[in-house]
Amino acid sequence: MAILIGAAAGYLLGIRLLQNLIGDSHAKISKALSDTISLNIQDELEKIEIYLENPRWKDIIRTQNSEYEDIQEQERLSILLDKDKRWRFVEERAPLIEKHIANETSNEIRDILQVRPNIKEMFLTDRYGGLVASSAKTTDYYQADEKWWQEAFSGTEGMPYLQGYEYDESAQVLGIAFAVPIRGDDGQVIGINKTVVDPRFYFSDFDDFRIGATGHAVLMDEDNRVIYHKGVEPLGAKFLEKEDFSELKATSKNYLKAFVPLHGKQMLITFDKVRLPFVKGEDIEWYACVVHSTSEVFAPVGQLITGIVLVFCVSLLILGAIVYFTSRLFVKPLRDLKHGAMMVARGNLDYRTDIRTGDEVEEISRAFNVMTDRIKHDQEVLKDEVMRRKISEEKLKKRARQLQAVNEELETFSYSISHDLRAPLRSIGGFSNILLREYSDKLDEKGKDYLHRAENAAKTMGQMIEDILVLSRVSRRDIVSTEVNLSDIARKISKELKSTDPSRDVEFVIRPDVIARGDSGLLSHLMRNLLENAWKFTAKEEKARIEFGVESANARNTYFVRDNGVGFDKRYADKLFGPFQRLHSATEFGGTGIGLATVKRIVARHGGTIHAESEVGEGAAFYFTLSE
Repeated sequence: MAILIGAAAGYLLGIRLLQNLIGDSHAKISKALSDTISLNIQDELEKIEIYLENPRWKDIIRTQNSEYEDIQEQERLSILLDKDKRWRFVEERAPLIEKHIANETSNEIRDILQVRPNIKEMFLTDRYGGLVASSAKTTDYYQADEKWWQEAFSGTEGMPYLQGYEYDESAQVLGIAFAVPIRGDDGQVIGINKTVVDPRFYFSDFDDFRIGATGHAVLMDEDNRVIYHKGVEPLGAKFLEKEDFSELKATSKNYLKAFVPLHGKQMLITFDKVRLPFVKGEDIEWYACVVHSTSEVFAPVGQLITGIVLVFCVSLLILGAIVYFTSRLFVKPLRDLKHGAMMVARGNLDYRTDIRTGDEVEEISRAFNVMTDRIKHDQEVLKDEVMRRKISEEKLKKRARQLQAVNEELETFSYSISHDLRAPLRSIGGFSNILLREYSDKLDEKGKDYLHRAENAAKTMGQMIEDILVLSRVSRRDIVSTEVNLSDIARKISKELKSTDPSRDVEFVIRPDVIARGDSGLLSHLMRNLLENAWKFTAKEEKARIEFGVESANARNTYFVRDNGVGFDKRYADKLFGPFQRLHSATEFGGTGIGLATVKRIVARHGGTIHAESEVGEGAAFYFTLSE
């Protein structure tokens, strides 16, 4: 009786052990298939991103963006929707079609499709959703109302988005769609690319994959639909019964036995979820599966255990010999295969299994080696791509150093020219003054007016040269970083400004003890320029108000100078900080146009940023940060 109980227990234990070993081995192969699909999709995304670095493509997108920049949002939308409506009904040779389908960029896109037949459609849009260029006529002109466009644009942040395997109405094919943001030189999103790809190219490994007579690979989606199965129409059939699919998604073992309607029999199914962390796409949930008939995969197990039980009943000695034989014949190869999978998982892609059993285990071993070769090849391709990008990065760094040297030469040149111009300007001003003083009685009013103009022009030019010299010194001066009380500086400057015109009614609101870290001299110059700017542009206000303070957010201070003066049109805010840029005439408000350029240079040298906000007649506010 004890022998029979032991035999039964050994039978059940052996069945469970070998099933687990086979299930684990198949699951690792599913993982390798899943990783290969992920690598193929990532490689496709990187190739698309390389295409999108084409400067000609970016130029045509910027040009189209500029057509809409000065148009109100509602009017812009109305224009785009009108084009979208006409797009659907105009003839192929109509100007609207020719502009976007027959341009040079569209021809380059079609050249890509000739070389890459797995790409079925590719087109570019501007940052407002309007079509720029395409491989062929799209279903719609306006794309910003599509989910893929909105996900890729991500509220101007930009993030690659992958649309699941489905029928694409525009391309008229079953495929997956990449939506990739196109960025300008400043990193901002200037447009969106959509590329529709036939993913069967990614599944070539599934065709080559075989284990024994019935073992093969399958890819299915989150709705239990077959995405890829040799000889089966994609998305045309359910792979598992509803209850079995629910169990597959819930189990933690990565394998199960279930009835497969496509094959009409019980199968061992091992699976791994395809991971795509490099793209958005919450709707995508694919499972890479290895499917094997249970009657085939477990046949050796059943034969083995049956033989063990029979021999055990006849003789313990024969049973021992059979156990030893079967252990050498079956368990060791499976363990060798498992060991090989672990070695590859740890990164040893040169490891190969050498199992010669003459059965499906040897077939698994060969398939495993083929899969490892493919993974190694893909990794080498990725390494080559990384090396190519590193070389490109070094070229960019070299170009940056060259530009820095040119900028330094330009600064030295401006400094030298400014010095050399001072002497002739002093002569012009001095001689004009002498003529007015000593020969005034010999000049008529028109001549005196000309001399006054020349003298004033020389003074203005002299001030501009002085401001240029200040800007040059700011760029070349070494920074000595200390703690600086900006409130004390603001109070001192406000008293000086009030003393220049005591008749003005100006309220200075200065937050006490605003401390920053930086160069005291440069920060004093920065505060003087901003406060004098506010003083100048509030001159027409009966009751002027100038405020200095600080705001804190995310452990970072933002300092500001705010006034209630004439303000400016916010569309031209970026021009404020360029040398000699003015938004008001010189007759209305004096100045040389260098002050804010100097402020920006000081902020940049302190590792910060500056921007301005304003409305015409509503005053202006200047916000700046400094490196902490």
